[in-house]
Amino acid sequence: MNSRMTVSERYSIDNVFQSGKIIDVQCGFFHIGILTDSGEVFTGGDQVSGKLGRDQPRKILGVDKVPQNNEFFTCIAIGRDFSLFGTRSGAIYACGQLHADVVSLSVITSLTSPIKHLHSDQDSFIATSEYNQIMSYNFKDKEQCMIDHHVPSSSNVYAFPNKKDIYICLLVKHSNTEWNFKMLKRALNTQILVDVELIIPN
Repeated sequence: MNSRMTVSERYSIDNVFQSGKIIDVQCGFFHIGILTDSGEVFTGGDQVSGKLGRDQPRKILGVDKVPQNNEFFTCIAIGRDFSLFGTRSGAIYACGQLHADVVSLSVITSLTSPIKHLHSDQDSFIATSEYNQIMSYNFKDKEQCMIDHHVPSSSNVYAFPNKKDIYICLLVKHSNTEWNFKMLKRALNTQILVDVELIIPN
């Protein structure tokens, strides 16, 4: 904590704790996002490009709640100058500087089941859903691509983009004593997949 934090800033942070258990904290370029288990997101820091998701002055002391629009937030991804929020409805909200565009808090795309994970770099993001849909989205071209790969329902899916490739990690439970770890690599905006499998004892 900053020793110069004011009473009002501490009060704002206390509001987060009153909202529920904190389950994720991420930082961007002079801004922060906090997700609670009650489906609320709090942001604070530098409001440049509207990346805090609220219609407030540029400098925000402490943190405050992002408008939910009747949504339950399930995950967040905080980038350099933007914020992404996944929801139980499958909608993905964005705000801030997305490549050349500045967007206020709004839905930019969606999946048909609750968003489980969001991972982003500066130019794109990967979303995975509870039904193990995997989608990549490119900010520059506003293009989205569903990754067509059979994912068992018992999997936990984690996907990570970078400038050239998408890396997808699957953790699949086969029995009480055996997990299958699968690593997929796919070139961005192509359907080329490379699989590597490894059996990991429980």
